[in-house]
Amino acid sequence: MEEANLNIEKEDKEEVKEAVEEKPKKSQENQAKKVILPILAIALIILIITIYKSRPYDYKYNTFEVKAIDQGKITTYSVKIVANEQPIYLSTRYDPRYLEDAELYIEPNLKNKILKNQIFITQDPDEKLKAKATIATLEINNILEFVYNANVNSAVTKEYKNLTIKDCIDVNKGTSIIKLTLNNETKVTSENDCIIIGGKTEEDLIKLADKLMFNILGVMN
Repeated sequence: MEEANLNIEKEDKEEVKEAVEEKPKKSQENQAKKVILPILAIALIILIITIYKSRPYDYKYNTFEVKAIDQGKITTYSVKIVANEQPIYLSTRYDPRYLEDAELYIEPNLKNKILKNQIFITQDPDEKLKAKATIATLEINNILEFVYNANVNSAVTKEYKNLTIKDCIDVNKGTSIIKLTLNNETKVTSENDCIIIGGKTEEDLIKLADKLMFNILGVMN
């Protein structure tokens, strides 16, 4: 009986010993997990960011590469075109896929009416167009200058702060006029070869300006 008790005590001591030895192991494993898991999480995030940044484009639109550029409060788009066998990356506020679905009418065959020796982008100062209209003007200006090396200037339709005065009446063989205006429709049309970009809001003017440029470049039909 005493021998049996001794055996039980011996077994109990061994179990206690194993339990005592196992605790530090589990503690070490938990500490290792606490260190390794955050490292793996950070590594995964870095990998995702690296893949995103190294990705050449988000999607192709009619063979043109389009990539979204996150600039914090806004997202702009970089559209790759080829001019004179050189790649050019155009920055626009809207991308072709969005503009395709938006209800924006662009009169066809405006390219030749726009690309002349001198191009003036004008607006009526009485409409008091603000920053977004300026963005629309810059979108047109940058693309026409970078891609076509065009001579683009800003103007107003009537006397205002000594600015250049140009209106649709000034269209001729060597001069094109692009007029930004607010009205009840959202479309780009021509009147006696004067290009009218008319929108209900200034945001519409940006959308129309981008879509017009995409049409001229052949990105959109």
